[in-house]
Amino acid sequence: MYEVIRIAFACLIWAFIVKLQVDYEQDQTATRYLKDGLEIAVHDAAMMLDVDAFVEGDIAFNQLLADQVFEMSFEKNMNVQMNSVSSFAAGTFTPNANSFFKDDIEIVYVEFIDNFTNPSTTFPCVYGISCGTDVYDIVETIDGPSLVVVAQTKSPRAFSTNEKIIRQAVVYEYK
Repeated sequence: MYEVIRIAFACLIWAFIVKLQVDYEQDQTATRYLKDGLEIAVHDAAMMLDVDAFVEGDIAFNQLLADQVFEMSFEKNMNVQMNSVSSFAAGTFTPNANSFFKDDIEIVYVEFIDNFTNPSTTFPCVYGISCGTDVYDIVETIDGPSLVVVAQTKSPRAFSTNEKIIRQAVVYEYK
């Protein structure tokens, strides 16, 4: 009888450890996927410059075009579909059936820092102190015009009922 109780106890401990490990792995994978998808989409969006300003030697973002490119890139790389919102600055992306994510991915913050949106900014600057806003405690030295995007979602945990919010920030800058 003692052996049966000991084996049952060992099985319970093993099951608990496996649950923790699977949830941890899914949290890490979701964080990595969100960061990678954001980096690609923000890079693509940051390539959309105002041609007239660029000819004059300034770097300014074409925000309308950047919005469209970000949406297309994020949808393709993350296997999600944007809800009917006109701007990724306040957009929510719903996962497709075969997406890794189960809950909506929300773009919670977008900021363009360039020579036209912030004409008094001199580079390099410290984001949140001498340029930009410090809404999400992003500490980054920015050497040139930049695009800052913050997104969040819930981790797609397999076993745990506790929700874990995953938030990632990406800063793409021109030096």
